Amino acid sequence: MRGALAATLVLVATILSPFAITAVWLSSTADSTDAYVDTVAPLADDPTLRAELANRMSQAAVAELQQRLPVAVPDGIDEMTGAAARQVVADSGFPDFWREANRDAHREFLRVMNEHGGNPNGWVTVDLSPLMVDVYQHLGDATGLPVAGIPTPELRVPVARESQLAKYRTAYRVLDGAGLVLAVTWVLLVGLAALVARGWRGRLRAIGVAALGLAVGGLLVRVGTPPVVHALAHQADPGQRALVQLILGVVGDSLRSRATMVAVAAAVVGLGLVVVTLLPGRRTSSAQSWG
Repeated sequence: MRGALAATLVLVATILSPFAITAVWLSSTADSTDAYVDTVAPLADDPTLRAELANRMSQAAVAELQQRLPVAVPDGIDEMTGAAARQVVADSGFPDFWREANRDAHREFLRVMNEHGGNPNGWVTVDLSPLMVDVYQHLGDATGLPVAGIPTPELRVPVARESQLAKYRTAYRVLDGAGLVLAVTWVLLVGLAALVARGWRGRLRAIGVAALGLAVGGLLVRVGTPPVVHALAHQADPGQRALVQLILGVVGDSLRSRATMVAVAAAVVGLGLVVVTLLPGRRTSSAQSWG
């Protein structure tokens, strides 16, 4: 009877483990602006991201110059502005800009996820407007075009619709709020299983098997994250999908890394404890293995 109860408690803890891992990561990373910024900061060196942002800035600059330039727009203006935009994203200051732009974008995200209602037509955006000043300056220096007196356009790159994010608001809040609860629940279940089990071998084996269950939970999160990320990115507007895939990809990699670390550590501890219970010594029995 005690063995069956211990096994049941370990099974419940194992079922909870993927949700606990995800919820704890969400609370510590996705819900923290500083942690989120640290997570996406390496994207500043990604050539795909730089090319995407440079293309957005080049298109915005060309459209503005065609309307406001006091002289005829020269042939090859697309190539000129493209070169200026690529130079801006290659500058040493771009990583710092990317961090601050994402800090503001994440605050917008948290506002949407934590408030009621919201703007159904609103977007969470990455504001590239400060970089447009540099694009104009590089363009003027390289071509001699009179761009100094032209107002630089505001350029906010939309990432996610507020209405789309609002669909996940309840699930996000539940999972975010459940992080500590699920982690504590897992510990309590494992602790109860160890108390219920009979003998030191039974207690160690209960903890060891629970740790192996946690390792399985970590592997499930690692395997399940990429298809979830792909599905979420696929729901983005086609024009924003490339940028969304890049951001969600690196965020998903953060979760996978956390899950992998948990899985490896739990597997080592679990196997170690189970092996100890199998070492020769005092009398063991099938009943004593769980209690």
